[in-house]
Amino acid sequence: MKKIKLVDKILEHSGDSILVISKDGVILSANPEALDLLEFSEEELVGKSYYWFFFNQTPNQKLGELINDGFHKSAEHFLEEASYSTPSGLVKKVKISTALLAEQPSGPAFHPKESLVVFIKRVDKGRAAKSTDEGRRDTVMVNRLKRELEETKKQNDQFNVLLNRFDLVKTLIAGLVFIIFGFALVFSKNSIQLFPRKIVRQPVQGVEGKIVTATLDSLTMGIELSGMIEPYNKVMIAAQTSGKVVRRNFNEGDYVQKGAILYQMDTKDLAKNVRSARVAYIELLEKYNQLAGWDSSLVVMQAKRKFELSKIALKNERKKLQETKKLFEKGIIPRIEYEQAMTAYKKAEYDYENAQQSLETEMDKGSQDKKQVLRLKLDNAKEELDEVEARYEATLIRAPVSGIVMRPELKSGRVGDFKNEGEMVNDGDLVATIGATESYIINSAIGELSVKKIKVGQKVIISGPGFQNLKLEGKVDWIASTATVNGDFRFFPVRISFSDVPDSVSKQIRLGMYAEMSIHTQDLKNVVTVPIEAVSYSDGKDQVIVVNEKGEYEERPVITGYSDRGKIVIKEGLKPGEKVLIGSMEKS
Repeated sequence: MKKIKLVDKILEHSGDSILVISKDGVILSANPEALDLLEFSEEELVGKSYYWFFFNQTPNQKLGELINDGFHKSAEHFLEEASYSTPSGLVKKVKISTALLAEQPSGPAFHPKESLVVFIKRVDKGRAAKSTDEGRRDTVMVNRLKRELEETKKQNDQFNVLLNRFDLVKTLIAGLVFIIFGFALVFSKNSIQLFPRKIVRQPVQGVEGKIVTATLDSLTMGIELSGMIEPYNKVMIAAQTSGKVVRRNFNEGDYVQKGAILYQMDTKDLAKNVRSARVAYIELLEKYNQLAGWDSSLVVMQAKRKFELSKIALKNERKKLQETKKLFEKGIIPRIEYEQAMTAYKKAEYDYENAQQSLETEMDKGSQDKKQVLRLKLDNAKEELDEVEARYEATLIRAPVSGIVMRPELKSGRVGDFKNEGEMVNDGDLVATIGATESYIINSAIGELSVKKIKVGQKVIISGPGFQNLKLEGKVDWIASTATVNGDFRFFPVRISFSDVPDSVSKQIRLGMYAEMSIHTQDLKNVVTVPIEAVSYSDGKDQVIVVNEKGEYEERPVITGYSDRGKIVIKEGLKPGEKVLIGSMEKS
């Protein structure tokens, strides 16, 4: 049978990022390309559950689902697209290929154990993706490894049949040979420990690492979340008139004050309409103002004066006619004088009637009905003027609130584009979104076992790689009442909010920044802790290397509890004061 150095072949056959993950979900190994892509050191990555890196970060859930499919659905993926959000907040576009491998352990007493090989290819600007042919060559290599493993399994089955045919001595000899061969097959000097070590006792001399003491400690227990900073309120800006853009005064991500001009549109035709509407309104306003004081206007006053004069003249002519008639009847004056007096009286009477009619006509021009009609015409003119002036003002599209300028979010859910100079804008078109910066939110998700530990209004401490010198205080703003299901995992969306951010702090915060959040849930007192690096994971169990007073060491299984990323609680298996080793028992 051929000797297969499985881990070495998987990690060295390709220049792409490769992870090897055990059936228990623990990351067994990662090549340098994977460490560079994921932005973790080997100490931070190896020995941890893939769940923490992919499912615990909301943007990475699809990546976690593809890995999860390989274990629980036995589905192998080939160049499936996904996104990976790094600890620094950078989102990388990647393509994932997976292959589930059945590894043959080192003796007939063990059962076959499976592991998943994950190939991650960069396809973003930072690094060009490999061609499809190269991807297929990777898949061919994995398939060849699988065939070799199947061949090894068949040979092992044949060997087990031989065990039943030979006597005990021959069986023991053959078993010893098989164990030696199995270890040569699965392990190499730099391979990952796939199976638990036996308890070993030997001097510590030559051991790589350092010795620390288990201590009785107190820890603050909390729930760690992450997400992207977003505005609490988003204000959509729509054009209020149609026209051509002549100027855009912002770039995406700019901070603008309320009232700032974002777009300037062509105003030539609208300016002409504004002038015409304004002239019409002013003319009607002048006429209305004239009617409002019509009773005291010059025309009415002249008509009244003429009427009064005609009235006096008529009275004088009537008196003169009466005196002339008496003189005529006594024969003192001739008839002709009497007739002349009669003619003068009739003329005065006619002038009086004309003056009275003229006064009534002029007064009627300022009647209440005519004022009301002119008032209605004036109101219509004012509305037309306001409308055309509003359209003219709408050619200057202003920011309704202070905040960050974002791309317009369309009704379809897609993100639109800004309008550029020379492009037409129609009435009602969405041209921008303002993310109001009075308050912020961070959308995240929490597992079903932890959601019961938090409540709305609970205090949250917020930090992030983009504002490392700041610790912001927020609160739990909302918790979903219905779980979101992703494969075999369930999450509850949760929203964190924070506000009243000083201007000096606002300048360091940008929308879309990656944020880490800690929700305090419990204080742990008098618990046994060791540095998290002192605990290793093997064959589904946590263990530590204990060093006794004689300088001997042994691998001891322990039951772990809460970890704050620096220390980890040991529930069972270790006492305060015991010495443990951080490092490896392999001699240098």
